Amino acid sequence: MGVIKAKFGYLRLCQKESSNKDRTKRFGAFVRNNSLDIVYFEEVVRGNLRAENRPILQNILKDMQKRDVIIVMDYMDLGFRYSDIIATLNTINDKKTRICLIDVPLLNQWRYIEDDDIYKNGFELILHDLKRLEELEQLYMSGQTKRGMVRAAEAGKKYGHPVREVPKEFKIEYKKYLAGEYPHMTQQRFANFMGVSRTTVQNYAKKMKAAGEI
Repeated sequence: MGVIKAKFGYLRLCQKESSNKDRTKRFGAFVRNNSLDIVYFEEVVRGNLRAENRPILQNILKDMQKRDVIIVMDYMDLGFRYSDIIATLNTINDKKTRICLIDVPLLNQWRYIEDDDIYKNGFELILHDLKRLEELEQLYMSGQTKRGMVRAAEAGKKYGHPVREVPKEFKIEYKKYLAGEYPHMTQQRFANFMGVSRTTVQNYAKKMKAAGEI
């Protein structure tokens, strides 16, 4: 059994405050019940943002060193889709750091987090299950796409997105982006910020340029 070093608490909060009360209460209870001394962080982000677009989480992962532990409520706080969550878990494991998942059996027992063998087996078991869920997710998404194309073909519809006007809100924010008001924001992060794909950002930008708006 090795020595656990720094302990980081990371709580992802929803934009709707009423949804956060139970999570905050249970997180605090876990810390108190295990008499943990942690460095605590909260981050208000949408659940559909990838891990790379959660700056506070990224800073914690960057600062963690060997045998540090990050405490979160659930693995869904680590990213958007299962592939994203798995990548975050692999980052934690590659750095020889650990994770405590309050809502996940086995890795929500602090004595197991401290035990090298039990933790390793528990982590590998959860990672295996997540990889299976990732496969199912990909199959489901592929099936949904194919069914949608079949229905569209049967209805005589053409594939592709309809021509859309550039939303006023997008124009305002994109001009700010071009002016450098978001200095650390990549185009992908800007797309996530606006809730659209990067391709949509590029298409909107072309329309704005053609109209002489930028």
